[in-house]
Amino acid sequence: MQNKLIFTTVLSLFAASGLAFGQAGTVGSGSMGVTATVVGTLNLTFITDAAGLAVTGTGTATASLPFGNVQMFGAAAVTGLTQTLHGLTSFTIATPVDIRADVSNSTSISYSLAAALATADAINTWTVGGVDISSGATTVIAGTAGYAANTPYVFAITIPAAETAGLITNTVNFTATSN
Repeated sequence: MQNKLIFTTVLSLFAASGLAFGQAGTVGSGSMGVTATVVGTLNLTFITDAAGLAVTGTGTATASLPFGNVQMFGAAAVTGLTQTLHGLTSFTIATPVDIRADVSNSTSISYSLAAALATADAINTWTVGGVDISSGATTVIAGTAGYAANTPYVFAITIPAAETAGLITNTVNFTATSN
């Protein structure tokens, strides 16, 4: 009986050690380097000014400014639109639009704002903030502007009496550059 007990104990030990070896997991390891380059950015948005016409897409970087139907004589007053008659030679339509620039990951405290008319206009005079952009050349309209502020700029088009009736359309491209 004692031999049987010893034999059973030895078999149990072999079985336990076999299970232990069979259950041991294989271990692997590795490492991964991580890098990221943080780049400063500017976010430029167009916003409807409280005193101006509604900007379609307000609060975005791709907005539009629909002046609607305009005429030299007999125009009805439109809230947010200023119309100025220049004798019998031309008239100007104008409205303020707020432009906002926000900066991230930069030590810059100001920016310059430039504008360019996508297609030069030899007939009508286009201005932003009082600066003529009709030639299509990129022109600085603000040398030093502050971030995180809705800054109003008056958009204006002076249309001569000789301009043919019809749609006037163009795109004003803006560039904000940190100072």
